[in-house]
Amino acid sequence: MSPDPLGPPAAEVDVISSIVASCPGVAALSGAAHSYLPGRTVPGVNVDADRVDVFVVARYADPLPRITEQLNDALGGVLAGRALYVHIEDIVMPGDPVPDPGLPTVPAAPESAVAAGSDAAG
Repeated sequence: MSPDPLGPPAAEVDVISSIVASCPGVAALSGAAHSYLPGRTVPGVNVDADRVDVFVVARYADPLPRITEQLNDALGGVLAGRALYVHIEDIVMPGDPVPDPGLPTVPAAPESAVAAGSDAAG
């Protein structure tokens, strides 16, 4: 498979994203990385000629090695000889909301820090 200078085909990224999202130990794809496709981005997936990186938010109940095994098994048919790298970006506790992959993963500054910064500028 020769690398495509325009990046991975959109269909391949979409299939990988769908498979990852359907794994029981995955609560969501993470917004820590994206595939940039014509007119859109797909969070949590980077595809290269020799590797596939997936960035996920894990469910607390599942051991992390089991989630990696689930993903490796589920993606075996689409890896096409490429290495799989699983990045656990966060863990969701039972009852907690699942983070939106479109939002920044860095927490916002406390209000006191924001207010102090605006006083210094004025």
